[in-house]
Amino acid sequence: MDDALKAVFQAGSRNWSEDLAAFSYHELCFALDYQYGLKDIHGIESFDKLFDETGLKADFLSTDASKADQALYRLIYFFLGDQHSQLTALSPMTDREALTEFINGLY
Repeated sequence: MDDALKAVFQAGSRNWSEDLAAFSYHELCFALDYQYGLKDIHGIESFDKLFDETGLKADFLSTDASKADQALYRLIYFFLGDQHSQLTALSPMTDREALTEFINGLY
């Protein structure tokens, strides 16, 4: 693994840089805007607008990887709810126990 990847995925780290959070956010918006097939059916003008209106944007832009994964969970299961999208992988920096507690607290 090169030094750049080691810096991003440090063992035990739960944070990433503001630049990486912003890059990941904009990459997610781009991918969903151009590849999510049910965007029109759900009436989504843009995912940036959806994230802003639902309060998810702040969590996606957080330097806390766990908050970003929590926002992704809420997006998939509460805002899209399309019965075929699902969360299958987490950031290596996500606190899995905290995410499980978060999910359990929702139900």
